[in-house]
Amino acid sequence: MLITPSALLSSFSYIVELLPFHLLAYYPFRGQFRFPLWAVVFINAVLMSVQCLGYVYLYGIGADARPFDISVALIFMVTYMSCVKTNIPKLLFIYTLIVDYIMIARGTGIFLEICFFTEPGTPPPSSRRAFRYHKPHGSDCCDQPLYA
Repeated sequence: MLITPSALLSSFSYIVELLPFHLLAYYPFRGQFRFPLWAVVFINAVLMSVQCLGYVYLYGIGADARPFDISVALIFMVTYMSCVKTNIPKLLFIYTLIVDYIMIARGTGIFLEICFFTEPGTPPPSSRRAFRYHKPHGSDCCDQPLYA
């Protein structure tokens, strides 16, 4: 079965995890949109839905999500720069700042979860991490224990 409850939960929680940061990138430019607010929200909702479905599909077939992550980040960056009317360097600076903040917050969360809430030798218990630690079909990369 391609769509499993764990795939849905993992991909949906990933989107919910990123939504506040995504909205934070638009907040400084709330009065400078090229389109009405409802159109910007609609465009981003559609893109996030496609992203969620993409993660469900990748999780279902056991594929690596890194190329998809990079592609989606580039698509969101182009959408962000298309929806806000201001100079490109300012948009790129804010977008880079938000992406760095996302990486720091997520990395800290994963570190704390693994260090304090995981028994040695077991994968992280959190359902939203299940997608990242899913073993692709035919891969031996995840056969090593988490702690050596």
